[in-house]
Amino acid sequence: MNPFLLIFLSVLWLAVCSSSAFAQTERDEFYWLAEMNKASAVMVVSTGIVDPVLGKTIANAIAKVNADAAVPGTDRPWDYLKIEPKLIAAGGPDVTRLHSGRSRQDMLSTTQRLFLRDAQWSGGCRNSAELWRRLRGQGFKGSLRVVAEWATRRRRAETISRQQLQKVPAARTIAQLMTTRRDHLTKAETVTVAAIEQSVPMLADAHALVGRFHAMIRKRAEIELEPWIDESKQSLIGSFANGIANDKGAVHAAITQPWSNGQVEAQITKLKLVKRQMYGRAKLDLLQARLIGAP
Repeated sequence: MNPFLLIFLSVLWLAVCSSSAFAQTERDEFYWLAEMNKASAVMVVSTGIVDPVLGKTIANAIAKVNADAAVPGTDRPWDYLKIEPKLIAAGGPDVTRLHSGRSRQDMLSTTQRLFLRDAQWSGGCRNSAELWRRLRGQGFKGSLRVVAEWATRRRRAETISRQQLQKVPAARTIAQLMTTRRDHLTKAETVTVAAIEQSVPMLADAHALVGRFHAMIRKRAEIELEPWIDESKQSLIGSFANGIANDKGAVHAAITQPWSNGQVEAQITKLKLVKRQMYGRAKLDLLQARLIGAP
């Protein structure tokens, strides 16, 4: 990776750590509704209900509405019917596909319970049994085990968040996190990536472009190569896009042709492995015999 980009990533991470995105967010009904919207956006994309392009539009609309609501003195509505027009204004009418697989009644009930549970926790009730008794008095029908498991996860999440803020990851670590699939990240890594994407939109765009490139190669969608190069040249991965453009013929052939140099690379790897196993103990004739006779 470009060393200048690595330095830039480190500077951006320091900026994120000192920005308001890491400040304590007001966990009101709007906050929990926004969290449900984020989860729904991930669900509709991961299950194939909407394509990644529309998923990015939905995510950007949610991020804009949340950012606008974070401004002091701004209205933070708790009813989804009041938030939906804001989402449509930010991302267009197709963002309403975010509703797939959920109902407004369930959302209202879930939001209220999440708010009540968090209010009790923030008020100092950290004992699982006592928290369960208070929630039962407010209509909660779940078991003590459910509340105890949630309280354990909440304590771990708060510990992870504090550790993430105190420790500045290396630039290469940030680059690796931003190019790793979400379902392969740990809890701590997910917290880091979410904070970066929320505060540094350029990194989020670069992350999306990398994902599109991987999908283009896997699906052999050569028609997407030119638009991807044009869009990527204006992003943080512009140097990589320029390299792709300079070697466009080879990249196009790699996408469209069935041939691969994987066998060649595998034979080289096998040769190096056998050579290192025999280093200092044998000559070329034995190396040749082992290589030809190796399975």
